[in-house]
Amino acid sequence: MRWSNIPALYLTRLRVTLVPELLAALGIAVGVALLFASNVAGKSLDHSVARLSGSLLGSMRLQVSARSPEGFDERLLARVRALHGVAVAAPVLDEQVEIAGPSGAQAIDLIGSEPRFARLGSAVVRRFTTEQLARIDALALPAASAHAIGVVGALQPVTVEADGRRQQALVGVELTSGDSPLLASSPIAIAPLSYAQQLTGRRGRLTRIFVAVQKGREAEVRRELVALAGNRLDVRSAAFDAGLFAQAAGPIDQSTQLFSAISALVGLLFAFYAMLLTVPHRRSLVYDLRITGYSSMQVAQILAFDALVLGLLASALGLGLGELLSSSVFHVSPGYLSFAFPVGTQRIVTAGDVALAVAAAMLIALAGVFAPMRDIFGPFRLRAKPAPARASRSGLRLAIGGACLGLAGAILALSPQLALLGVASLTLALLTLLPSVFDLAVAAFDRGGAAVIGTAQALAAMELHDRGNRLRSLAIAVTGAIAVFGSVAVGSAQRNLQRGLDRTSREISQVADVWVLPTGGYDELGTTPFAPLQAHRLSAIEDVAQVSPYFGSFLDVGRRRVWVLAPPLHGGELLPPSPLIEGRRAQARRRLAMGGWLVVSAELA
Repeated sequence: MRWSNIPALYLTRLRVTLVPELLAALGIAVGVALLFASNVAGKSLDHSVARLSGSLLGSMRLQVSARSPEGFDERLLARVRALHGVAVAAPVLDEQVEIAGPSGAQAIDLIGSEPRFARLGSAVVRRFTTEQLARIDALALPAASAHAIGVVGALQPVTVEADGRRQQALVGVELTSGDSPLLASSPIAIAPLSYAQQLTGRRGRLTRIFVAVQKGREAEVRRELVALAGNRLDVRSAAFDAGLFAQAAGPIDQSTQLFSAISALVGLLFAFYAMLLTVPHRRSLVYDLRITGYSSMQVAQILAFDALVLGLLASALGLGLGELLSSSVFHVSPGYLSFAFPVGTQRIVTAGDVALAVAAAMLIALAGVFAPMRDIFGPFRLRAKPAPARASRSGLRLAIGGACLGLAGAILALSPQLALLGVASLTLALLTLLPSVFDLAVAAFDRGGAAVIGTAQALAAMELHDRGNRLRSLAIAVTGAIAVFGSVAVGSAQRNLQRGLDRTSREISQVADVWVLPTGGYDELGTTPFAPLQAHRLSAIEDVAQVSPYFGSFLDVGRRRVWVLAPPLHGGELLPPSPLIEGRRAQARRRLAMGGWLVVSAELA
């Protein structure tokens, strides 16, 4: 048989099998869509920050960074540039500000840089020429942020609020996806260094110095920078923030990975079940082809063509549906992480994501076509012999399921941070124990239904006892069980995280009856500095008993970005009401009041 005859044969059969084939393709497409969308959502957050960091850093290897938003004296830059082995040192000032336009306001990270930064290969500031960066007092604003606040086009005025002060600024350039897809949707504004210092009130101050080193001299330069920084500044890898974000995003990543794994599993089970709809037609096809004289290899070629058509059609439908799901339903929000990191809402789609989805579609199509046709490669018989009864494997399944349940319990009790492994163990236990539970349910139905047997019950019992129907029934049961399991697991993880955030918010806010904060929606954590108000004016307000300052900031400790809180010494309760895991509350109060002591979370400890 020639290859050219296979498509014609397929089209001829399609007139009869069109509906089952379309349903099978739709089932595979749903599985591919869930796999693609969940995979993109699962890695977009971390990958977007890493790529943005790479675009910003260019060829820089090290950084000297401040430990507070106030930064350090910019005269340190000359000393860094004078060190042996330093090729280029680029100053940067970055601070979170709020920018307001005609129709809204948004919190963004303002980055002030200079032309030297662009020459280091930074894609973020490559949009400008050297003259533009040096001379124009204007902002470069990403298109997403500009549209969110109602700014359309360049040369539009906006209001920048930083350090409790408002100033008028001009949007000189609107950065679109043509300039940088990552930057166009990131909450970042770029300005010349001197202009950023003016807007933030940090004249003569820097928050970072990025350093490019001469080849082979990185260790030497690092030692010199550490000596220069002393115990006032940090010397880090230039990409240190991307690593910090990966650690901070751990809870979101775990939830997303769990949801991705469950979504993919549900999708693949649904796809395989949909493929079972085409089994009767293909069995008839195989029988007709073999009785007509076709060899096993020719039959395999015909089935392979069926799988190819199904896989390609399902891939196209699945990728389209997956793109829609990933941009609308499976959209990962940075949430509370945006307070400590300049993270946007980018979606990262790579060729590997597309290849994985297409490969999954082809694999499911091949498995669905060939798995029920294992007998095509054996000698042809007009009357198939009944398959020999297999030895019961229920004992093995029960043992595996029990072991998986035991492993999940041990993880819960001893190592909760291995949540993904625990969920995988529970999922495997579900898959191995469900067939035995199904058989017990059928047996109970047989015994209990004997007294009230009717036509419907009798037909249902016959269907459940049929081997082929049992496989389909199990597929439906497994798909439903995994979907319910995933919904409960993901919903519980979200509720736990929300309860933790709510509890933290209550514990922080209860130290005072009224809070005075800078305007805007970017200071819920109390970490944005602003000019101190005249306390005596607030104290003069009727019924105000006491006015005290409250301090909060982020501090990099090891591989973590830590939220540091300093409530007023005489403004109320210094300790949150959460129980102390170690130590006595009265002693902790006395030591905090003395100074030089601190209380840390169990996770940080």
